[in-house]
Amino acid sequence: MEEETMLEKERPKRSGRLFIAYTVLFTVMMLLVFGRFLYYGKSFIGGADGLSQVGASMHYNGYFYRELFTNWLHGDFSVPMWDLSVGMGMDVLHVLIFNPLQILCGLLFAENVRAGVAVFTIVSLYLAGLAFLSYCRYIKCSDQAALIAVFTYLCNGYILNYCIAQNVFIELYILLPLLLLGTEKLQKEKKSGIYIACIAYLGISLLLNLYTMTLILAGYLCVRYVCREENRSFKGFCASLIRPILAYIKGLALAAVLLIPKIYLSMTSGRVGSADLGSLWYYEKRYYADLLTGITGNNEIGIHGFVGVSILALLAVLYLIFAGKGKKYKELRIWGVILLILTLIPLGGYLTTGFMGYNHRFLFMVTCYFSIVLAVVLPEFLVAVTEKKKKTIGLTMIYLCLMVAAYIWKGISMPYTAIFFAVYIGLWLLGTKNESGSQIKHTEILWLIPVCLEILCMAYLIYEPTQKNYIAKFEDAKTVNEKVEIRASAAFSAIKDSSVYRVENLAANERTNNREANFGTRNDYYALDGYYSYTYADIIETVNDLGISQMGNPFNIYDLDERTALYTLGGVKYLSGYQDEETAKPYGYQLIKKKKVKEDGKKRTLCLYKNQYTLPLMYTYTSYITKENYQKFTPNEKEQAMMQGVILDQADAKKVSGIQETNLQKDAEVLLSQKEIRIRLQKYYKNKKKELAKEKGSKSVIMPFELTKDGIICKTSSVTFTLDLPDDYEGGELYIGFEDLCYTPKNSRDYQKYYLQNKNNVYGKKRFLKKKRAESTENKRAKITVKADGVQKTAVIWGKDSQYDTGKRDVLFHLGYSAKGRKEITITCKGMGEYDFSDIYVLLQPMEHYAEYYQQLKSDAPDHVKIQGNQITAKVQASKEEVLCVAVPYHRGWSAKVNGKKTEIMQANGMYMALPIQKGSNRIQLEYRLPGQKTGGVISILCVILLFGEVCVAKVRKA
Repeated sequence: MEEETMLEKERPKRSGRLFIAYTVLFTVMMLLVFGRFLYYGKSFIGGADGLSQVGASMHYNGYFYRELFTNWLHGDFSVPMWDLSVGMGMDVLHVLIFNPLQILCGLLFAENVRAGVAVFTIVSLYLAGLAFLSYCRYIKCSDQAALIAVFTYLCNGYILNYCIAQNVFIELYILLPLLLLGTEKLQKEKKSGIYIACIAYLGISLLLNLYTMTLILAGYLCVRYVCREENRSFKGFCASLIRPILAYIKGLALAAVLLIPKIYLSMTSGRVGSADLGSLWYYEKRYYADLLTGITGNNEIGIHGFVGVSILALLAVLYLIFAGKGKKYKELRIWGVILLILTLIPLGGYLTTGFMGYNHRFLFMVTCYFSIVLAVVLPEFLVAVTEKKKKTIGLTMIYLCLMVAAYIWKGISMPYTAIFFAVYIGLWLLGTKNESGSQIKHTEILWLIPVCLEILCMAYLIYEPTQKNYIAKFEDAKTVNEKVEIRASAAFSAIKDSSVYRVENLAANERTNNREANFGTRNDYYALDGYYSYTYADIIETVNDLGISQMGNPFNIYDLDERTALYTLGGVKYLSGYQDEETAKPYGYQLIKKKKVKEDGKKRTLCLYKNQYTLPLMYTYTSYITKENYQKFTPNEKEQAMMQGVILDQADAKKVSGIQETNLQKDAEVLLSQKEIRIRLQKYYKNKKKELAKEKGSKSVIMPFELTKDGIICKTSSVTFTLDLPDDYEGGELYIGFEDLCYTPKNSRDYQKYYLQNKNNVYGKKRFLKKKRAESTENKRAKITVKADGVQKTAVIWGKDSQYDTGKRDVLFHLGYSAKGRKEITITCKGMGEYDFSDIYVLLQPMEHYAEYYQQLKSDAPDHVKIQGNQITAKVQASKEEVLCVAVPYHRGWSAKVNGKKTEIMQANGMYMALPIQKGSNRIQLEYRLPGQKTGGVISILCVILLFGEVCVAKVRKA
């Protein structure tokens, strides 16, 4: 306590110079750290989700708020709550962001997403630094120590590797210190403004952020009480929580108008996988090696996990163990133990994500902890006595030995880290004593120089093309705006069609699918895709039932696989695609226009196709198929079933007396059964084995793949098979399907016999095992690519126990329509491991009866469907009692009226809606409201009144 008091007396008086110095240094550091983006002409839009989420979000939010505010200025105070361009047609909470800075950047840079994202990212980092400095000042840290710590806080591996691409997570770095500051003010001064504001913002932001911050807040309050109260008791502990709990409730009540709908949204989403997530108590060895090297390095730790803090911060944490006995130090030690436990066991990763997935994003808490420790401990650290220095250096040597062992075990060289360890320890030791025996006084701010140099070294290793080259994942600044809007959508701009319809882009490969995810949202078109974490569970269940192969993960649906019936039933009227690309263009789409465009410096021809079997957004059925029978069909049969009868629950079907149950007419032809495919694969296997044996001059050859009764084992990263198709079949749509497909990832150690078959000496075997022992199967995924006559489709198969594994599932690849037969299909499995399936088949779907089914659906369909705000309206002239299917995803937020009478909405065709209609004229009106919005609005208004009353009472008392 005496040491802490002495240090506080030495600190200079507070002034604004700290924030001025921070602003100047921040500007310089941002130019030096991110200058390569300018030099190499790169934008801040990149990574796996750069175009599809970061760029799309800025683009959509900009135009949304522009239109909203313009309407308000003209007296229209309605708020759009649903949009057919969001996914397959979902509420706007999926894409809307309520960050004030994001809104401002969207308003200013809606046409220039590149500039908007750059401004948002840099300004967010600046605000995060201000929030951190404000907290450090409140807990009485040295200004100079806080200035050093703030750059560790802003330029760590988590920010530089992850947040720079996923900029929405930078707000965590703003909110965390503000929430801690608000908590301190609430407990010390009984001022709740900052605290309530943080909780309220978290309530309207991402629910996962609210959950994570609530965990941190609960821990902070508990540790704070234990460390700062001398006369502790359970009653006293409960009493200490009353004020923060009440303020927390007020914050949530303020946000209730959006919080309650978001909670419902998460409850009805298909975000969580169904697979076993593995052990909760230990990771693979690779994880712990990555953790040791990643604390001060730039490598990934687990899944989406980075730390990469300054070595000075690490030394401060190690010194903390031997530092003084003040209350601050005690709190920091306890937090160190808590974070260490969360980091070391998988339960920590599951707990901090609400058991919704398996990742290490929570490591942002670790980077914050290191930075706070540095700010608090640095003044004492620099004037530490020799004994404490020796103990800290001894512990540092132990850590260094473990880290070096991890680098050796991983088989990679140690970067700049060792040099900076030596620099910091050397500078620290120089401050022990001078020749006269007196202590040398360190100037804290001088330590900013090596810290900044270390940050620049890390940035160089991360972004420099000759090093990690992470910058290569970011889009070129000159072309990124066009890529966000998707150049291939230019063909739709020439359409003059006032009806309501959907459009789609024809993608030639998986890379294009990834880059064009959220196609509809990015272009304000209606489409059948969507990449949203809280996609409706009914949508995900339906696409899984149909065996859709074009999915990046369970909630990233590229498209409905260009399958003819699904596109027609979904109202897809127009398609665009490049002339020079082979795609699985659905049956019935005719070329109507060509357009010359320039993409990536190349001139290409865009083709526009129109569906001659177009259905509007609503169409009628005179018969039904029960959901119970539907679930017994194969994926292709389910698609054909929806053309012949509406899929309804038995209870809903009984409510419509005028329709009858349909017997599904199956006309698909199995070209190759599982038995025939296995015979072909075994023949292929034997021929390949003979070729390899002849090539190597040995009969005992171990093959790179193996056929089992359950599937295929791939012992290398890629294996390709060829299936010859029968010569005597006629044209139609070609499919290849897998039933109950699942993938178990393996590594080369599991297939040692194959890799060691040519290494006859002990040395060769030892070298192989040493090189491969650091390999991990954590979170690996495989890809199955099928190809026929240039048409290529790739399905992503997540490995068993990975974060997106949903267990066994059916996968059906559509290889397009062809009037003539195909000769062969090639199958490529990319990913080492076991591919298990219960059935595999090649299917031909004739299109002879397709026009007949189409005419039945269209006979009573409305000619004009209108979407106005949150309403969909239409007029239907029915020839008899029928079921009207609405090709919009089913959700509780919808209500319906038929001829002014409220009508119950039925769930139909898996994810769509349906209404019973009577013979004659039917006026259809569908309206969407956010579930829980009314209740939330009332709560929020009452909370505003309450808070206003509290402020007035407080002012009266003060007066």
